[in-house]
Amino acid sequence: DLFTGTYMPSLELTGGYRVLSYLDSSEPSHA
Repeated sequence: DLFTGTYMPSLELTGGYRVLSYLDSSEPSHA
């Protein structure tokens, strides 16, 4: 659930932070 802090803005709209985390798993912000 740590992604919520990073993808908070995007998650609020999509509500699927888990999906973003997988897609952006290569992103430095994800780590």
